[in-house]
Amino acid sequence: MDLKNLFWDALKTLGICIFFGITLISIAGGAVYPPINIIAKPFVCPTGAMTYQQANYNPSPGDNITTTTWVCTDASGGQPQEIGVFPIVLPAGAIDGFIVFLPVMLIRTFRSTRSAKYSPSNSNAMKSKPGINYQNFPQPTGAGSPKVEELKEVAGELAKLKQLLPSGLITQQDYNQKKAEILTRL
Repeated sequence: MDLKNLFWDALKTLGICIFFGITLISIAGGAVYPPINIIAKPFVCPTGAMTYQQANYNPSPGDNITTTTWVCTDASGGQPQEIGVFPIVLPAGAIDGFIVFLPVMLIRTFRSTRSAKYSPSNSNAMKSKPGINYQNFPQPTGAGSPKVEELKEVAGELAKLKQLLPSGLITQQDYNQKKAEILTRL
């Protein structure tokens, strides 16, 4: 893999990892387990304490609503200030995405170099496997190969020969003899 392709592959992978870091880890994971987003504290609340507060409401019997809010309390004893969702999930998701990017990129690079080593274009890798004799494998017989063309030619000759038999131009003995000659070419 050349350097230019590696760069673009890494850039695409980083973008995908950051997107999933924001959406899956920071937003969805933060909804299930809010402390996961504490990683954003240096960007959101650099001089104070960042905490989350939960409040339970019972608007009607049987209904229970729980809300979670993030609060930044300034270290100088200032008033707690509520923090919105996006100022938290964007930096937290970007950090989470970058953390995920490193192992993902290592795995992708390892897999691409390994698959290139054993690809069919690298015939030395295939032929260097011990205990396998590649000359004994059957050759391809697709359309256009000599074997297929020869079979078509023989089938055509046999069909013409069979048409001559009912018309009386050749006898059954002539037909059998010529058929045996044609089939020996296979």
